[in-house]
Amino acid sequence: LLVRLFPEYLKGRDIDPPAEEEPATMDAFAWACDLHDRATGLLASRQRGQQVEVFDYLVDHVQRDSQAVSIPDFTWTGCIEYTAPAQLMLIAQAAFSMQRRDVAEAALRKGAAEGDPSAMNALAILLGPRSEEAETWYRRAAECGYHAAVTNLGALLHSQGRSDEAGIWYQQAVAQGDLAA
Repeated sequence: LLVRLFPEYLKGRDIDPPAEEEPATMDAFAWACDLHDRATGLLASRQRGQQVEVFDYLVDHVQRDSQAVSIPDFTWTGCIEYTAPAQLMLIAQAAFSMQRRDVAEAALRKGAAEGDPSAMNALAILLGPRSEEAETWYRRAAECGYHAAVTNLGALLHSQGRSDEAGIWYQQAVAQGDLAA
């Protein structure tokens, strides 16, 4: 992902990025992971270079800076494309907190399509009770045994005046231990 994204960040800065296979690319990542002025590097390499994390203090700095540049669309798209299904909820949560509902929806749609019931439930919540599609995603998540979706489906059906059907789902939720249902 980083190899794909970093050339985009160099565009418009009169810097020609090295090709992926050039040693300069690996040298750049090594530099970013090295200690500077006896402090931590910008990135931390994990799992023998297969995973790279940004140090917390950089994220904290950007989050506190009201003048910080927002995350570009190509970065969101790349993250969604390259992220494992289990991590898509984190992208959706981050996007939603940054008022990027479109990105949150894209991440949740990918997770839901890949069979993650928590993403199905979250997508239904994001789509809202007036969306016909929300019922479909609640049903799919509930059929996967995702407890919150069972209750949410009952609530959605109840709000639509479909009380008999809602009752069936509420009973199932109670049987699963959801006393609020």
